[in-house]
Amino acid sequence: MEHTVSTRIYPAERRPAFWKQHLRFWRSLVSAVKQPGGRHGVRSVLLLSSPAFVRQFAWRHYVSPRPDYQPVPLSREAGRELERLRQDGIVAVGRDFGGLADYVRERYLASDFELPADSPLRANGLQVSHSVSFADRRLHEVLFDPEICGMVCNYYGRQAYYRDNPTVHKEYAAPSAKPLVSGVFHSDSYRQLSFMLLLSDLTENDTHMEFARGSHRDQQPSYDRTRIDQQAVPREFEIVHLIGKKGTLFVFDTEGLHRGAYHQETRREIFHVNMTTGTWPFTNEKYQSLATIFPEPQAVAGYVRNFVAGAIK
Repeated sequence: MEHTVSTRIYPAERRPAFWKQHLRFWRSLVSAVKQPGGRHGVRSVLLLSSPAFVRQFAWRHYVSPRPDYQPVPLSREAGRELERLRQDGIVAVGRDFGGLADYVRERYLASDFELPADSPLRANGLQVSHSVSFADRRLHEVLFDPEICGMVCNYYGRQAYYRDNPTVHKEYAAPSAKPLVSGVFHSDSYRQLSFMLLLSDLTENDTHMEFARGSHRDQQPSYDRTRIDQQAVPREFEIVHLIGKKGTLFVFDTEGLHRGAYHQETRREIFHVNMTTGTWPFTNEKYQSLATIFPEPQAVAGYVRNFVAGAIK
């Protein structure tokens, strides 16, 4: 992000006073230490709220490409998609995953998975929201596709890892629903990549995600979304709408600014998963062995197997 653009997205008047920034940081750190299982909270505070020089050090450690990385050979089409991802921060994979979308809808959005009426998530419009297992081999069509995984590793210039289990979401933006905090432009930090598979057709008039094309190219100066001038983002960047036919798969770099665009009385159904370079440890229940996920682990390329290295006990 060019300096002049950055100063318009993150105007100086939104920056807290120096002493307030540090007071907030130390309060957050002390609070995280006191929480049960506080290591994860401490890590989050250090990575997201530390002074700029600490975040820059963490970026070099976790995100900068490794000089000894050997790129995965890709097809011409996958190579073009990789270049688009590098340039724009987002790409729609040029394959139709409609059959997989039908499977996920029938298997994981069934009425048995609907949230109870008293679930707090209902207030945000969510009707179904739960994780699914890497051991479901029907999902391997996307999760462990050698070309898609190779594109992600080559984008990073280092090994990529799944941060958590994939999730499925079904939402309805009722007039009474309160938009999630993701309804404002923000960054998820440290080049976390995401897959988003549309499980039903989406148009610009439906609830969908918006991405500021090109806003991913440098580390954001802050991960505090309250510092972002929300009106400046669409003025400075072209907005990409994550819409399309059922079976469209998007890959995007969430270092770039993005938000949920909520349209009343519309629905959205998606399959979603996050990847990092190890910035964040795997957050879900772990698997007994690679054989729990792959029928023949040794027949799977090492860089593909390693996507779930953090998920194995």
